[in-house]
Amino acid sequence: MLIQHHHKFKAEYYYINVLLQYCRNNVFPTYFSNTVKRDYVLSRPANMKYCTKNPDRRRCYLCPLARVCQNASLEVPIKTPSPGERELISDFPAQYSERLGIDWHCLEYKLGKRKADLVFHVLTCEWWIVEAETELNYQAIGQAVVYRSLFKNRTGKEPKALIICRRAPPELVEACRIDADMEVIVLS
Repeated sequence: MLIQHHHKFKAEYYYINVLLQYCRNNVFPTYFSNTVKRDYVLSRPANMKYCTKNPDRRRCYLCPLARVCQNASLEVPIKTPSPGERELISDFPAQYSERLGIDWHCLEYKLGKRKADLVFHVLTCEWWIVEAETELNYQAIGQAVVYRSLFKNRTGKEPKALIICRRAPPELVEACRIDADMEVIVLS
């Protein structure tokens, strides 16, 4: 069943229907046999305001459908760490090395033209890519998503993503965990 067109949002529904058809046929056909799950996947980007009519306000880097969407843009602006972010980056290994079993870490890990704030490896043979922000925001989430992808393309290893911050709005923490598959640690 396709979503009905409404004159005001005809273009958006067209792209959602194209995504639905693609996902139904190629990505996860058994998943779409359950109507509730299908509706969740399609409504989540709109409910979380990832997909908007204005291309300048879209947050494609957070959307779970970004990899199959024809209009998605995963570009995130480059920025240099502030003094508060540098402090977070240096405090994290000191506070969490033993707890997480970190056996190697690198600050400002180069990924082509970009640099991840921190990359570390743990004793359980997992790689982690870290983005640091004083307050959790959309830009930090997007950077972590992009860095995770760049790291995988460069090394062939799928890292876990982590954002470290001092403050984190609950709705963004939920978006990180559910939609972007990344962890958030709030340092005091």
